[in-house]
Amino acid sequence: MRNTLIWKALRSLRAFWEISLAKIVFLVFRIVQIFPRGRQATSLALTRIFSTSKSIDDSEHKYEFLTPNWLTFFRAKSLFIKEPETIEWLKQIPEGSVLWDVGANVGTYSIYAGKRGCKVFAIEPSFLNIELLQRNIILNKLNTSVSLLPVGVGERTSLTNYFMSSPNLIWGGAHNSVDKNLGAGGMPLENPIEIMGFVFSMDDLARFNNVEPPQYLKIDVDGLELEVLKGGISILKGVRSILIEVDQDSPDQSHGLMELLKKANFALSSPVLDSSGAINQIWVRQN
Repeated sequence: MRNTLIWKALRSLRAFWEISLAKIVFLVFRIVQIFPRGRQATSLALTRIFSTSKSIDDSEHKYEFLTPNWLTFFRAKSLFIKEPETIEWLKQIPEGSVLWDVGANVGTYSIYAGKRGCKVFAIEPSFLNIELLQRNIILNKLNTSVSLLPVGVGERTSLTNYFMSSPNLIWGGAHNSVDKNLGAGGMPLENPIEIMGFVFSMDDLARFNNVEPPQYLKIDVDGLELEVLKGGISILKGVRSILIEVDQDSPDQSHGLMELLKKANFALSSPVLDSSGAINQIWVRQN
């Protein structure tokens, strides 16, 4: 009990220090703007901050990601350790295969797959993540192998609501929702910011010229995975393997997802518990 109280006190102290430091930095920016050409100076500083990047290496490739805030830095730094099962699954995809990364965020796994020779369609609706994702593609010289599709994916194609999680409305943020206000555990997001945007079913996306249907499918859309699959019944026939995040706290979603994939002739290969308490499941097509 005592250790718990000490840990909470240390966390509170750290949060206080971080907020205080941020206020000091903001105050310095405000003061600099008072002077002649001060706004140009702060604009240049912000541009350099936005252009800050983090390089990650393995035995084969170098991966580089823009890191304008703590969350994007964490996503880059934890590429190989946050979801090791995802990395191992991507390693097994043959070179030249078509991968759809649904819910690509800022593109960490899309970039990894692109460097390994996959043709990737990185699908991401968040206006905060779209620019970073495209910049990361350019930064890694993957312009011809990783394509950004800046739309939401759901059960049907329509112009509809995006529900943006207020606490996660930052670069690299997640836990947003499209078409339905649905968050972790099947519960609605609290006080979401609503904007309008296009949502496509996967079957409709695959009908566009030059959008090749996936042979491998990665889906991480924070609770709407079942809706995404329902909109892709046709393309699932050509998919060899699926890595999908499943929220066990939402029984309707997890049970419906399993039934749909079994009916589509997939078998569960390996469920793996990830750091957030959700389950990353790997499904493989049966011959």
